[in-house]
Order: sequence, then structure tokens, then C-alpha cells
Amino acid sequence: MAVGLIFYGWNTIGYAGYEAVNALTPGLGGLFNGVWFLGGTLRAIIIRKPGTAYL
Repeated sequence: MAVGLIFYGWNTIGYAGYEAVNALTPGLGGLFNGVWFLGGTLRAIIIRKPGTAYL
């Protein structure tokens, strides 16, 4: 749930940054896409059973 709220906020705020950087240097806007790895990383930290986070 919390990561969903982060993604929602990122969609509204992060997209403006993505467009600004991409306008200055095409292709560099991809640096703003790293936030999408947050959900999988947090899942691996929160779920501590061995092997469960990799399903």
C-alpha cells in the first residue's frame, strides 16, 4: 500500500522532472525511471523467508 502511494506521487511529480531532463539531454530522462525498482527491493527487505522474495 505504501509503495503504491509513492508510485502515485512519483507519477505526478517525477514525470515533470523526467520531461525537463529529457528536453535538455535526450535519453537522460531514463534516470528518473529507477524509482520503479523500489517495490521489488522493499519486498525483498520486508519478506524475510529465504527464497520468498524471489518468486
